[in-house]
Amino acid sequence: MGTAYPYMPSLEGDRRKYEGETRVGGGGEEGSAYARQFSREVVEPDHVEVEATGEDITSTHHSVRASEAGSVSFPLSDEEELRLDAPSPSSVLKDIVEHTSSLLPTQPDRSFFSLLFEHDMKVVETLIMVLGGGSVSQDKAEAGQIAVLKLLHLLNAVPPSLAVLAMKDIEATTLAGEIMRTNSAATKLLATLLKTQCQPILRHSIVPIINAINAAQLSAFELPQSGEERNISVELIESLTSRLLNSVFASEAVIPAEVVATLSMVKDLANAKFPGMDAGLKAVAGSFFLRFFTPALVRPEAIANVDVNVVGEGRKMMMVVAKVVQNLANGVVFGPKEKKMAVFNNVISQNSDKCREFLLAISGREEWPRQKLQGTKEAVNALLSSLDGVKELMLDEVVASKLGQQLKDNGEEELFRSLLLAVADRNSTTVMYNPPLDIPPDVPEPMDAKDARKALKSMVANRMHAHDEGADMKKGEEKEGGGEGGEEEQQQR
Repeated sequence: MGTAYPYMPSLEGDRRKYEGETRVGGGGEEGSAYARQFSREVVEPDHVEVEATGEDITSTHHSVRASEAGSVSFPLSDEEELRLDAPSPSSVLKDIVEHTSSLLPTQPDRSFFSLLFEHDMKVVETLIMVLGGGSVSQDKAEAGQIAVLKLLHLLNAVPPSLAVLAMKDIEATTLAGEIMRTNSAATKLLATLLKTQCQPILRHSIVPIINAINAAQLSAFELPQSGEERNISVELIESLTSRLLNSVFASEAVIPAEVVATLSMVKDLANAKFPGMDAGLKAVAGSFFLRFFTPALVRPEAIANVDVNVVGEGRKMMMVVAKVVQNLANGVVFGPKEKKMAVFNNVISQNSDKCREFLLAISGREEWPRQKLQGTKEAVNALLSSLDGVKELMLDEVVASKLGQQLKDNGEEELFRSLLLAVADRNSTTVMYNPPLDIPPDVPEPMDAKDARKALKSMVANRMHAHDEGADMKKGEEKEGGGEGGEEEQQQR
């Protein structure tokens, strides 16, 4: 059973009618009329990687050509022109942070909150990379990403925040075809956003494919060597892929506005970096298909959150479907290096226009409601609780150590020092917003909290001196001096 993603309500209203009664092994009737609407046309790497082939895809509306580097060129349509009058994601985020900070009840909370967003969200970016760096379990890493997204969601700041992080990726990219393809904080958070908001789409699209594979009961799955011959395996893959794509393309109406706004901002930033090269749609395709959808095809039980047991040769078949979808998203067909897969090039060509229209629709600049957080007791309590969730991540000794090391390596040790002091400050509220907020000195704290704060303060003190060249020698000289001035100077430090 995969992980449940409970925090974002955007799809909740459509979840039941979208999913209908579709279940693994259900067979026959797929559910409600709403569910049938999405299928009536149908007769641990982060993503599955195949090499771009340099072949052409030609359709009635445009021509797609993959270069040797794997980049794809489409002419920009009118609706993709950049919005020159739109405020930058950085300015939108700055306004949100300034407003929200004024609502927080204590200075330590205000400091901690503001530090998260300083230097273009450097702390958040580094935290996400630390969580995904193998130092903590995958479950804890994913829970950490969700905690960060929950905070951004409460602030109504998901689109500009992810766009600010994506800007760093985009600025560092030299080829349009490689945009948003690295394992960065932006791509990780965007993939988690899609998991939390669009998982019903995964289940509705993938469960019928699994049912069909299991029902076929193929004892052997083998593609013809030439890439031109047809057999039962080829016909089944074509049918499954077409059915899957039709379901995905029909889901555009239920993609949440928050996701659309985020993809729209990322698309605009990419188009600004590589004008006229369709970089925006490449970024959207990479985010939705390569980081979100194809991994779920390869590992449906872990990512699509379904109880599933793919039988027989089903795993191989799901992998082939994933490769076809990946090439479609990349805008390339299979070439000489993938002879067996060339038989599916017609599926890619037939769906290239539909795929483009879908990508345009899910990044169509839908305006999410830019409502600022209200200063009500309930709203501030929810924010404080969410901030505590992020603080909890930083109370982990391994995470704190790795976070400090990476910030130091990036020349941000002072930022880390300030951050830990804000986390460890006893007046930083872990209680609900109900003045007076300062915890009286005589009120005992839970032992784990006391120990955590003690450890963090000790870590801060150590870090303040650990990299000071000649620190030991200087201390020795002060001891030899033995005067009150030396002690006073030490206390000031």
